[in-house]
Amino acid sequence: MILFCVILAAYVAQSQLTQYVQSDLGYQQPYFIFYVAHSFFSLSFPLHLLYLTKTTGIPSSRYLSGLRLALARKLGKSSSVPSDLEYGKLCKLIFGLTVGVTCPAVLWYVSVVFAPISDVTALFNTNAFWAYVLSVTMASSSRSRIQWEWKKLVAVTTACGGVFAVVYRGAQSGPSEARSINTTGAGSTILGDTLALLSSVGYALYQVLYKRYAVLGQEGDPRPSPQSTDTAGAYQPLLTNGFEEGTLSPPQETEEDDDAHPNSAKPPFGFFPNFLTSMIGLTTLLALWIPIPVMNWLGVGEPFALPADWSTWAGVTLIASSGLVFNSGFMILLGVWGPVVVSVGNLLTIALVLASDTVFGNGSETITIWSLLGCGMIIGAFSILAIDVLRN
Repeated sequence: MILFCVILAAYVAQSQLTQYVQSDLGYQQPYFIFYVAHSFFSLSFPLHLLYLTKTTGIPSSRYLSGLRLALARKLGKSSSVPSDLEYGKLCKLIFGLTVGVTCPAVLWYVSVVFAPISDVTALFNTNAFWAYVLSVTMASSSRSRIQWEWKKLVAVTTACGGVFAVVYRGAQSGPSEARSINTTGAGSTILGDTLALLSSVGYALYQVLYKRYAVLGQEGDPRPSPQSTDTAGAYQPLLTNGFEEGTLSPPQETEEDDDAHPNSAKPPFGFFPNFLTSMIGLTTLLALWIPIPVMNWLGVGEPFALPADWSTWAGVTLIASSGLVFNSGFMILLGVWGPVVVSVGNLLTIALVLASDTVFGNGSETITIWSLLGCGMIIGAFSILAIDVLRN
């Protein structure tokens, strides 16, 4: 729960800093900010490894060896030769994760150009609903016996309704808040709304697939979840919140397998997802700079320009730093809680952003009964899901 509070605070900080840099400082280069922020993900794993070596005294080589074993077992190698890591499968996994994170973000940035920001915000935050629909649908098509649960369905729908109530409070504050950058007509608004909806569904799909295929059997242990429960002393995975792990995991290894690798340390809590987060950041750093000169040459968006002063550079760096904290924690919780609870919990940031606007900005001028009701709906929906998780 402490980690959850930290990522909520990081998201609010990132949102406020992004608004400050683009509005107050006038640096409107959303793709470059996105590129820098996602490239910062590459620091997640090195910082975690440095922290572990300094606080535990265990050499980094032991952690890296344990991570290698966990990756080999996760990617389908037999436990008899877990040291033979299949780099082809690893590259495919990292590429898929990078695409899954990048495409919804880019669609969101493009949708803002055509549709009112209120539409974009409301439609994108329906990803909590889509995460639940996709998780149940995909579980139904697999060996899982998960079925629809009215409690979760009501909670997710209520949370999405709360988002609409909060977002469209701006309609009472004047039409200027709802304008898009491009005001060419209804056709562009429909295009923007469609892109925002695709972004929402894509982000929900990424969360569900990440939980199914990119999470270890239990966080903090390289052993994968078992495919059956008829083995004595079978290893029990963490709560999966409505759907099973993916089928990439090989059969469970035995204690003899661990004894055969005495120089390996089992990946501690958060180590494996932070590795994946860093790989996403490294892929972004090496590959996603290419669209910047291409878009500049084609004249798409504003002409590219680096920050002109140190205050803008500092703002972009703080955006990236808060984004690093948020996404590192988000990836960890996604594996522990599952996409439904995490996506609904993430909607709490809407209430926190409203509160921070009230304290640090002029948000108090736009607070209505609908915004308060919407925040209450979001908080209530998350409480229902959180209590359900604790009980189970």
